[in-house]
Amino acid sequence: VADGVADTQTLAALGIWSGFSTAQSNPVSNGDDWWPASIQAEPNFRVSNGIPVFGNHRFCTRENADIIAREFAKDGADVATQHYFIYIASREGGCDHRAVNQNAVTRDDSHCTFQLNALSGMFEPNGQLGRRGWNVDSVKASMSNCADAASDLWVFCARGPWTPPYSCAPPWAGDLGPEGDA
Repeated sequence: VADGVADTQTLAALGIWSGFSTAQSNPVSNGDDWWPASIQAEPNFRVSNGIPVFGNHRFCTRENADIIAREFAKDGADVATQHYFIYIASREGGCDHRAVNQNAVTRDDSHCTFQLNALSGMFEPNGQLGRRGWNVDSVKASMSNCADAASDLWVFCARGPWTPPYSCAPPWAGDLGPEGDA
């Protein structure tokens, strides 16, 4: 807040949700600004026809990549972040908004192409997505819903849910000194 303007994570830390609704948004990108993507220093990151893709996984269509870029742009993501999440959509769920992975052994109950894990509590009424009205069915209703929910999670958790140790550390975690968070 050095410039007097709170960013999305600062507002989330204060308990103020900063994501924009569709009605309120004035997208940073019109869905075309992200293309073509450039290579990023991520494992197995490659570009096919200008679209980020994970290794040999199924890549997003241009239409789905545009939707993902647009939803993340609405929440303030820069172009590099839009590229990253198109790549994540390929890595996690083959760019299929209906993707589901349930595995009791690995404690996985993940939904949509971003593999939003219900067992983490994110869909609970006070969870990062539940408090925004998302549930395991609504995130799979369309690519737009899937990407919108993932961008809402990104606002609150940054890349945490998609990078080891795959957890959400809210921006205020660890701010209480040696005593730790209550």
